[in-house]
Amino acid sequence: MNAEARDSQRLPDHEVKGIRLTAGVFAVLFGALGIHKFILGRPITGLITLLVSVLSLGKLAPLTALLGIIEGFLYISLSNDAFRRHYIDGDRRWF
Repeated sequence: MNAEARDSQRLPDHEVKGIRLTAGVFAVLFGALGIHKFILGRPITGLITLLVSVLSLGKLAPLTALLGIIEGFLYISLSNDAFRRHYIDGDRRWF
């Protein structure tokens, strides 16, 4: 895809901010379920997080919840440009 086509498909800043804040809040509140990964369009990563929590019968849920809290605060603290670069345009799946 050329640069002109990529720029025309680029999300506006207010939509990036909405995705960033929504994913951040869901990561902090429901990190063990991986919902924030689905919001970011990463269903495999979200499913892995969910399965780790469920298949361990909740024993690993505190760990995935902690990771979610860390990711949530990371999402919220990033600028819109940095969030877009890492999580929307880029291929960063964890942290």
